[in-house]
Amino acid sequence: RAMNTNFTAGLMLYRNGVFCVQAGSPSDVDEFSVSHNGGAGGNARITIGAAPDSNDKLYVIYPA
Repeated sequence: RAMNTNFTAGLMLYRNGVFCVQAGSPSDVDEFSVSHNGGAGGNARITIGAAPDSNDKLYVIYPA
């Protein structure tokens, strides 16, 4: 579903327990951006700057 635009800045992403940084143009695996309705069907989309390793653990916290 689409994400409330007021909460996109508060979204937190962790990769293997390490806090990732929100960036306008993410360029590596520790940076990401959020689009409140840029995904398929108007759903929210998180874009990571580079592909994580296949066994990385990603945790998203969305304060709604």
